[in-house]
Amino acid sequence: MASSRGEYSFHAKCGSQAKISNRSRTAERMRPRSEFNNAVVMSAQPLADGKLFEVKIDGKVSTWTGSILIGVTAVKPDSLHLPASISSISSGSWVLNGSSIMKNSKRAITEYTGLSTESLGEGDRLGVMRKGAELRFFINGADQGVAERELPGVVYVLLDLYGRCVKATIVGGGGGGG
Repeated sequence: MASSRGEYSFHAKCGSQAKISNRSRTAERMRPRSEFNNAVVMSAQPLADGKLFEVKIDGKVSTWTGSILIGVTAVKPDSLHLPASISSISSGSWVLNGSSIMKNSKRAITEYTGLSTESLGEGDRLGVMRKGAELRFFINGADQGVAERELPGVVYVLLDLYGRCVKATIVGGGGGGG
């Protein structure tokens, strides 16, 4: 569940190039012009049913290709070996990568959304929500539809400040979303 104040936060365990600040609600990739990955962060709390986890993109660079990835994992933060990118987690993961859904590091849905996460800019929002056993992703508040129908009972949010995306802040932690 979210914290006693009803807010999500990032777990202290993070990738070697990630820095957590702002009461554990902002994640930033260190040295963004020389490093494009190893900035994976996770939610400290499991994703609560019907409660949107949403981040706002606070910073981008033009140095790289690729951008922010968001997803969930059934592995608890203390047990997960953090990879260079969440797209390579091969067990218990669902990730929105560009406009496709990856399940356990393999493409499961091509063209899940008509808007690629690579096209998002500073100020845009990206979110994820579970509704029962369904997984849904949100772009700028718009529900992109069902990405998975058999989600395990407990999942944690994964966020990857990859490529052009270098900073994001948790802004959502409420219900609804559509």
